[in-house]
Amino acid sequence: LLLETLATHSIHGVARGGVGKEIFNKSREYVMRFQRFKSKEAAEAVKARLTSQGMTSFEVGCFCNLVPESAEEAKAIIPTLARFENEELSALIEDVYQYRSHA
Repeated sequence: LLLETLATHSIHGVARGGVGKEIFNKSREYVMRFQRFKSKEAAEAVKARLTSQGMTSFEVGCFCNLVPESAEEAKAIIPTLARFENEELSALIEDVYQYRSHA
């Protein structure tokens, strides 16, 4: 989102010159290719949903970036989620899945 804002408003100083602009554009392309959610609103909705269920900011960040496909996987890659029942995590994974970008 930050890179999009910078590109849209042309407030990034590094993008004015050759090498800086090239690095900026490559970074932006990389981020766009691997974005996890459809929009800013979708990302905010996911964050609110996970936070409301008692996840910490760190857990929310890991969960959103690593996008586990099962409760067991979520617990394996984010050990602090062991406090949740598998059914709870499975429901959260299903809820989050609807917001994901499948590009």
